[in-house]
Amino acid sequence: AQANAARMVLIQKLTAAGADIRAAKAEADAARIEAQTVKADAEAAKTEAAAAKKAADDLIILRSHVTPPSDTTHDEAEARPLTPTERLFAEAEGFDEVQDIVLGRCSMCHTREPGYEGITHAPRNLLLETTPEIANSARQIYIQAGVTNAMPPANVSYMEPEERAAIVRWYRAATGAKLAAN
Repeated sequence: AQANAARMVLIQKLTAAGADIRAAKAEADAARIEAQTVKADAEAAKTEAAAAKKAADDLIILRSHVTPPSDTTHDEAEARPLTPTERLFAEAEGFDEVQDIVLGRCSMCHTREPGYEGITHAPRNLLLETTPEIANSARQIYIQAGVTNAMPPANVSYMEPEERAAIVRWYRAATGAKLAAN
């Protein structure tokens, strides 16, 4: 009888220990799931923060380059002397190719008399018809059409990846030359 009682106590202790192990395992699983949820929430917040930062940066870029409508003619704008910074971009390797790209892909809207249906004046009053205007807008062209696909919108003028790469090369050649000169 004593052996049966001892066996019963041992069975109860083993049963209780098994229940404790299962409870501990369930708690560990719940903690693991909670940790995965927290990690996923942190990743989502990080992604949202990056998207918000990009949107803010894009907005700053767009706002910082809004100019009043130009009252100069094309000929007056082309004849205007280049500033030192504009000269740097106009003389950089690849400018002629980029100027051809911009005139072919951008100036149907970014012109004094837009020819694209529904556009009555250059978006953001940004003109891209002349050497001084293109050189002056180098950073916007680089960001909006070189490193991103923001322009042309919906790629309506079918800018090719090779053309975007040419814009990036030109801008980096100009800014590299500027850094070396300083």
